[in-house]
Amino acid sequence: KSLQLSIFRRDGWLCCWCKKPVIFAPLMRLLEMEVRNAGHNGPLAYYHAHCTRDGAPLLDELGGVLDHVEAFSVGGPCDPENLVTSCAKCNGRKSSAPLNVWNERPKRRPIKGRYGEPQNWDGLTALFVVLAEHNLAKLTAGERDWLKALKKPGP
Repeated sequence: KSLQLSIFRRDGWLCCWCKKPVIFAPLMRLLEMEVRNAGHNGPLAYYHAHCTRDGAPLLDELGGVLDHVEAFSVGGPCDPENLVTSCAKCNGRKSSAPLNVWNERPKRRPIKGRYGEPQNWDGLTALFVVLAEHNLAKLTAGERDWLKALKKPGP
């Protein structure tokens, strides 16, 4: 988790391919749980374990994932120089394509901020920490690991 977090932080929680801000996916499960605890009984589409479009449209589009520049499936290493932040859409579109093939494919239009790139975007990880600390007994093992990693001072 610490390595993954360091890549997200290094890249400013922006997709390296389209420059869209990405969202820390584990937050959305806690957010949905919080809304349900507040009494909402209707259908919600905040979280789905597989980030499906019908189950979690925001994560399907902007869920933050790590992408191997040189695909792991073709021998790309899992070291920081080969890992980048990607939104779920770009990650799925790139798949295992080598960079020369990926660069020839039509891309999603990169997002340009009117006033520059966000300087303090954290993928909503601060909100994850708050909600996780309020729901410690309901966290999955993975979420506990994320909480531990997020509470360590980072660069």
